[in-house]
Amino acid sequence: RQQEGHGGSTFCGTAALTLMGKLNEVLDDDDAGMTWRRDLVSWCVRRQIGGMQGRPGKAEDTCYSYWIGGTLRLLGQDRLLQQLPLRNFIMTCQTPRFGGFGKMVGAYPDMLHAFYSLAWLSLSNENVEEHQRSPIHALNCTLGVRQKTADLLGAHELP
Repeated sequence: RQQEGHGGSTFCGTAALTLMGKLNEVLDDDDAGMTWRRDLVSWCVRRQIGGMQGRPGKAEDTCYSYWIGGTLRLLGQDRLLQQLPLRNFIMTCQTPRFGGFGKMVGAYPDMLHAFYSLAWLSLSNENVEEHQRSPIHALNCTLGVRQKTADLLGAHELP
């Protein structure tokens, strides 16, 4: 029986391999690794249904924009996502009454979904035209911190 993937754990595994400097060794070293990379990219891209879903058949949720989009960023494939529908989904999950972002349209805002919504908007700035960009600082995807902070930590070579 095949196990069902999950966007959050997929990102964590990909980021861990990146931090260890082993991502390309695991995913490109042989035919099996290249197949895993292709299948992983395909699985991630198929999670977009406007917004991103964390698992097949589940509703779209703002945090998976970062988990799945970040996985694709670490794999150098985030340009494969349809950026504007994804950004539009996130923006419709803003809560004008309270501020912040919820997990889906109409949901109450919370810190987790606000952080990951803003994190993806930062990452996706590189994939949209300048007039469509969000006024957010650049983010280091692997560490989940501002790129400036990552540079100060000596992690400037990380994606």
